[in-house]
Amino acid sequence: MYPNARRNEPRRKENLLLKRTLELTHAIQGKFLTEKIQRPVEKYRAAQTSLIKAKFHLQKTVEGYQYPNSPKINKLVNGIIAWNDKTLDQIIAEFME
Repeated sequence: MYPNARRNEPRRKENLLLKRTLELTHAIQGKFLTEKIQRPVEKYRAAQTSLIKAKFHLQKTVEGYQYPNSPKINKLVNGIIAWNDKTLDQIIAEFME
């Protein structure tokens, strides 16, 4: 048995993303300098990719042998690539919407 029960959803990653969202909101609303906003944006990006990776691993274990051809898995992989390719200005602009 595992010391902690396995989860079917990435709650810890969702909570981390929520925390990073609040930090980024505070940084943007506080009108900090660009250098000060850079760090929360990077943390927000890392939390987003971390959440997507957690969903990827959960989906991979659920689907098993269908893993390489699954549209859900392909969507998650494309999401990871998209978040890694976004610039800081794009992330801030999307966040402000």
